[in-house]
Amino acid sequence: MQKIAVYINHPSQHYLFKNLLSLLKQKSYYTKIFIKEKDILEKLLVNDNVDYQLLMRNKRSNSIFDLIKNVFKKNKELYFALKEYKPDLLLTCGSDVAQVSFMLRVPCFVFNDDDAAVVRFSALFGWPFASLLFAPRSCSMGFWKRKTIAYNGYQKLGYLHPNYFSPNRRIIEKYGLHNVPYFIIRSVSLTAHHDRNIRGLNNDLVKKLLPKLSAYGKVFISSEKKLPEDLQPYQLKINPLDIHHVLYYASLLIGDSQSMAHEAALLGTPSIRFNDFAGRIGVLEELEHKYNLTFGLSPDEPELLKKKAEALAKADNADFKVRAKKMMSEMIDLPQFIVWFIENYPKSLKIMRKNPDYQNTFK
Repeated sequence: MQKIAVYINHPSQHYLFKNLLSLLKQKSYYTKIFIKEKDILEKLLVNDNVDYQLLMRNKRSNSIFDLIKNVFKKNKELYFALKEYKPDLLLTCGSDVAQVSFMLRVPCFVFNDDDAAVVRFSALFGWPFASLLFAPRSCSMGFWKRKTIAYNGYQKLGYLHPNYFSPNRRIIEKYGLHNVPYFIIRSVSLTAHHDRNIRGLNNDLVKKLLPKLSAYGKVFISSEKKLPEDLQPYQLKINPLDIHHVLYYASLLIGDSQSMAHEAALLGTPSIRFNDFAGRIGVLEELEHKYNLTFGLSPDEPELLKKKAEALAKADNADFKVRAKKMMSEMIDLPQFIVWFIENYPKSLKIMRKNPDYQNTFK
């Protein structure tokens, strides 16, 4: 394999593939990135001087019909783009594009960190066409376990592992955050196909949290939705590229974002997840119950959320960093493992089937 295509449809996926592609380029692989417009994805790519091909502008809609129509349109554009590029392998987190690789007879590795029951559309319409799935061991892959390379780690350690991320205090100093405890409230739009009918934070509850947190430090709100006028003074105004440094030094994260709660846990920052996914996501359940790094609460428990938030806000949570360090020591270096797997494929598949613990070579 010499030519590799990567499809990215979310900013966090750029972080995952950034280190992996850097390692592949060092080994003289040709790579090309294809993207769908999403939030700050293009800004991240431009900032890192990464060449990419935009397939389509994102048309926001909660309609299932529009979602399916956009998938067909995007896959059509990707089909012709890949046909011209002629890759030997496609890497992606967006499982629906596996249909394209299947039609072109190009092997496709799909990276996933959600349980099959949570991302049913992906499991039904994407995973059957993938050559292999890569997922953390804590993911419940159901029927697709037989097609999965289960690794000892988390997808987000592809960019938050100490081999790739070092917190920089100077970054929070420029925002004046270095001498005071601060808390982040994260609210997302919950408009993805797997978020339908999912409840999370609302503005009324956020307003009730503010006085409880403000008694112990500064409070900032990061929201995908436009904030009402009375909450706008709390809006987190930073360069999006600095978010992981700001999150590392935060005293607490409260939100309905699975991704940011996951990142906070890996960084040793206490976090509370408040949505209907509480108790349902394998990787977060492991981080909560095995490593004690995060807490999941149902939207039916707003009073418990307020009590838990205040308790964590006033506590000394230094032990979270200690637990995160211990957790990290048990995990593999995911980009290094994937590079080895690609270099040696399909022999590497046989090795992993025979001895799954071979992956622990890559730490």
